[in-house]
Amino acid sequence: MERPSDTLPREWPDVPGRQASDVARRRTEERLRLALAASHTGTFRWDVRSGAFECDEHLERLFGLEPGSTRTVEAFRTRIHAADVQRLQEAWRRCASDGVELEEEFRVVWPDGSVHWLRDRGRRITQADGSLRYVAGACTDVTEHRRMEDELRAQEARFRTLANAIPQLAWMTDASGAITWYNQRWYDYTGTTLEEVQGWGWRKVHRPDLVERVVARIRHSFATGEPWEDTFPLRRRDGQYRWFLSRALPIRDRHDAIVGWFGTNTDITDRREADMERERLLVAERGARAEAERATRIRDELLGIVAHDLRNPVHTIVMSAATMREIPLRDDERARHLAIIERTAKGMNHLIADLLDVTRIESGSLAIHRTAVDVGALIDEMLELFAPQAQARQLALAGDVAPELPAVPGDRARLAQVLSNLIGNALKFTPPGGRVRLRASRLGGGVRIAVEDSGCGIAADSLPHVFDRFWQADRTSRAGAGLGLAIARGIVGAHGGTIGVESAVGVGSTFHCTLPAGDGEDPATAR
Repeated sequence: MERPSDTLPREWPDVPGRQASDVARRRTEERLRLALAASHTGTFRWDVRSGAFECDEHLERLFGLEPGSTRTVEAFRTRIHAADVQRLQEAWRRCASDGVELEEEFRVVWPDGSVHWLRDRGRRITQADGSLRYVAGACTDVTEHRRMEDELRAQEARFRTLANAIPQLAWMTDASGAITWYNQRWYDYTGTTLEEVQGWGWRKVHRPDLVERVVARIRHSFATGEPWEDTFPLRRRDGQYRWFLSRALPIRDRHDAIVGWFGTNTDITDRREADMERERLLVAERGARAEAERATRIRDELLGIVAHDLRNPVHTIVMSAATMREIPLRDDERARHLAIIERTAKGMNHLIADLLDVTRIESGSLAIHRTAVDVGALIDEMLELFAPQAQARQLALAGDVAPELPAVPGDRARLAQVLSNLIGNALKFTPPGGRVRLRASRLGGGVRIAVEDSGCGIAADSLPHVFDRFWQADRTSRAGAGLGLAIARGIVGAHGGTIGVESAVGVGSTFHCTLPAGDGEDPATAR
């Protein structure tokens, strides 16, 4: 075969007739040879019947043979990689005998040991009667193509390894935003398959009340090319939801056109809960600080009240005693001063007793001596005790006790202390002409006692504090230290009961306590 030149002649002679035809043919052949050389392609023709094998020098170069060497099928076969020989021979047989077009890739080994990949394409050429004439084809060097494919596969393998190693759920979309790939973390977390959640099927693992918002925001990013970020819960394979911080960035080609998106979902549930918890603690800390400041303020006011309530009685006692010692008095005047000293000392003793009760309640050491308490009889006693005071203040004091109330296992003296405090307050804050009523009734498995008045009432913002220590509705008043209701709550609580209040300004107040009923003394609960 004639070897081609590496370049076309600069000028082809303009000759007439047959010479012009020869020139055109040579021109075409030269262009073909140059094209084959440029594409690393060699051609061949194999007469299967005679065994004659024809090829160009390009094919020889592809097989690592010296140009112009003996061109036999065996010479070429010896260069084929041993692992590919049988497969390639079978493909040639099918092409020659069955007319199946030949298209195979195989390796050849050059004398220097280097391995090259070739793509073999061939076709059966028949005679007029349909019998085999020869097989013709071409081989192209695809070594670089295979190298690039191997590198792409290696890169893909590295990418998948990295994508499956990261703690995030990861995914990729096509240019339209339809998801085409997830990493293994996604499947492990959601328990889904690609068929279930590819495209826009991922919406099924979103919380129904939030999914439309998520879809709207991500569609906006897909439409504008803006990076996407959002926070939302995703359903785990066990049905539980966890919160994720999700981000996606566009993938662009060399023309800056978006060809897809890469996104991740990072589990932030623990961090989110910690931030909520931290905020809760901050709120609690602010509340505790405010409460401490309020308690400090109330304590300072209490100290002023206590100092006043103790200093004045002491002064009164000192003055009365000095008068009795220094001035001759008639018997009736001496008796009056002694009564003042006694009354004042009792008031001081009452204040001290209240302070001690508060201390015992807070330390959990308040003593309760339980007996079977007849609630009806206790209320009758309270009505009789406070009748003179109600009459003096021009108030109607009455009782309403349901029949056959069960006995309450409790400390009668302490329960009387509670009622005394509630009745005393009702009388104090009810203007003349008003009424105060005591009621007792069954409530579930216990007894409910209520003290109702038609007094001035308590403002709504003060109701949560009425049972606090040192709290007083009128902070300017010097009447009492603000311990009575706190003590009442502690006594009722020590009995296993509850105490509360309903009130409206200008209408009146109802203080009520509920105590568990029983048949008598309960040693197991006595303290």
